[in-house]
Amino acid sequence: MWLVAEKSEITRQLEKQGLGFTVCTSCEEVLAIEGGSPAAAPGLPQGLVLAFAPSPSDLCRCSRDGAPLLRCPPVGEILVGDYQFLSLIGVGGMGGVFKCRHRLLDKIVAVKRLLDESVSERDKLRFKQEAQVLSKLQHKNLVTVYDFGFDGAGLPYLAMEYIEGQTLSQILKLRQLSLEESLLIFEQCLAGLECAHRAGIIHRDIKPGNLILRGAYPDLELKILDFGIAKAATGAGGREGQSLTSAGEVFGSPLYMSPEQALGRAVDERTDLYSLGCVLFEMLFGAPPFRGANSMETVFKHVNEEPVVPARTAGGASPGMRLTGLLASMLSKDPAARPRSAHECRLSLEAIRSLGPSAEAGTDGRNLKRQVEPEADESGAADSPAVAVKSSPAKRGLVAVILIVLVGILGLAVFRPGKTSAPGAVGEAEAGVDRTIGSADKAVALSAGSHAGSSPESLEALVTADRAQVSRLIEKYRRNGRRGDFKLSSLHLLAEGIDELNTAGKDLTRIELEECTWTDKTVARKLSICRRESLSLRELEYLDDEQFRQLCRTPGLKDLTLQACPFVTESGLIGLKQLKEPRHIELSQMSLSHSMLNNILPMAGMKGLVIDPIKDNLGRGWLDSLAECKSLQWLRILNVDISTYSLSKLGRLPHLQALSLNGCNGVSPALLKQLRLVRSLTVVYLGGSDARADSVKAVLENCPGVKVHFGNFVPDPEDAYLQQAVKSGRLQIEH
Repeated sequence: MWLVAEKSEITRQLEKQGLGFTVCTSCEEVLAIEGGSPAAAPGLPQGLVLAFAPSPSDLCRCSRDGAPLLRCPPVGEILVGDYQFLSLIGVGGMGGVFKCRHRLLDKIVAVKRLLDESVSERDKLRFKQEAQVLSKLQHKNLVTVYDFGFDGAGLPYLAMEYIEGQTLSQILKLRQLSLEESLLIFEQCLAGLECAHRAGIIHRDIKPGNLILRGAYPDLELKILDFGIAKAATGAGGREGQSLTSAGEVFGSPLYMSPEQALGRAVDERTDLYSLGCVLFEMLFGAPPFRGANSMETVFKHVNEEPVVPARTAGGASPGMRLTGLLASMLSKDPAARPRSAHECRLSLEAIRSLGPSAEAGTDGRNLKRQVEPEADESGAADSPAVAVKSSPAKRGLVAVILIVLVGILGLAVFRPGKTSAPGAVGEAEAGVDRTIGSADKAVALSAGSHAGSSPESLEALVTADRAQVSRLIEKYRRNGRRGDFKLSSLHLLAEGIDELNTAGKDLTRIELEECTWTDKTVARKLSICRRESLSLRELEYLDDEQFRQLCRTPGLKDLTLQACPFVTESGLIGLKQLKEPRHIELSQMSLSHSMLNNILPMAGMKGLVIDPIKDNLGRGWLDSLAECKSLQWLRILNVDISTYSLSKLGRLPHLQALSLNGCNGVSPALLKQLRLVRSLTVVYLGGSDARADSVKAVLENCPGVKVHFGNFVPDPEDAYLQQAVKSGRLQIEH
């Protein structure tokens, strides 16, 4: 999609002179629109010849190869819609990307556009799908989409965030990345993919040309581009997946294509992890893991040959056996042998970084088996032995037959031989990787801090929570005096580990899970078997509606915290009605709505409630249902605009003693005066809200006996009333 350097220089000179031009989407020949001679375009690189079209009517097909021509108008003219052309960013087989300005909003954007009227309806549908995909994804490492539409000829265009930077492909052509730079780019790409996969979207074309970077290490920022061939993970076998991707159709870039993608089989998130593994390999060692003489041979290698991981990076650093293990697991032929998710890869990377170089010394051959060790010369430098490929003759024959059948498909414009460039091959040392390090290490912590907020103490780093490891964590928890919740953090849960928790830890009534993962859905069912008093569920990306409803059936459950669990929706939250003895409920950083809260409220017997929506779309009507929670003693409403609320409704709560409006907006004196109707109220928290001195006075003057806690507030020295309130203790300033 990116113009080669000399072509970019030509187009820049034409843009400066206000000349319109075309670029061939195949050979990239630049053709000026306005008649004249090469002298009409001074300032071009010496030795380059520029051709001119006699008239705009000749601007359909390239005279060399018959490929479609991409037309660029003079700078400032309308390209499409309300977007004025500024410069050409890149060109591809079906269209181009342009730097434009929205003429009404004066906003710089990147406009992606299909160009040929012969583009099929399926191509248009895929382009529309890209717009829909990107509109759902909001993440700092993913490009943001602003607009989508069709031009006068019925061809689609997409307006996206404009990013001033270089693609990873461009950078790799210029220099070798350090190990630290490579890992930073790897980490950010994992974060972006994690967001996309969470939304059910598979990219299917992760490669250096689709990763754009700006800034310099350690402030590098990455964006993932071009979701043009992305598809919904859940729709691979459904109607939409079949209509947009016909049977046997293959998409992607040969140098970074997963084996299952090359064979036209069903793909999932692990396809992107394989491609990202190829990118990481190239960043570390200077070349992709597989390269043949042509596209077909490269694809054959992906399907049929084992990757060879050198002992040293191209810069001479040692990647370490744990990083090598993670990389090799990502490049496994079998998707089941790869990490389960981008989130799991990220945990692995964090564990590798936290262990540091010293941990490598303790890694033995049970984790990584080197088939060929490089021999050191007298200077101590390691020579790279010849590459030895491991693949059985039978498997080679089978794959050869399959690939012959796919030749017709793979010969389509999808591959476009010659358009993908990469550094030359480097010497490689052969290594095989044992599955015991397949997903690498994940950090596991047991927090022994008190529930009141003492800092957690990380006791040990583990890989997965099997029976033996959970038993050991329980023993350490008991030795530490059993303070607070039994907390498992950043841990991959196994069903056998939960069985151990239900036996050896049957008496542990307060359980907290934070950033844990699991693939076995029986984990939630097993967690709900034993009697527990409290469950705290924080940042659990594998927790869905069905499993949450199951956990709500835990015997004896009174206190339940649900924080930042993105796949628990209104359907799952209905499970809260199953609690037999609800006492304290916290719904924090969750998607909450007026109707959802009305569906779960009131809850008989509930004494405490925390409402902290990820987005404030509650409205005021839910307070009617809240006012029926007659047993409520404390209420925290966080980060909500309460300007339209009627707090007088809280007067129907006979036992409400504490009210927190931390982080809320609209905390006016008139609103707070209504609290005089809450007869049992003893304390109000206003920290982080937009309340002012007059709002504080409204509470103190209208609610005798009520204390106010307020953060970052300095009473006016001349305000005798507030100064006296501070001295008496009714106004407590929290610094």
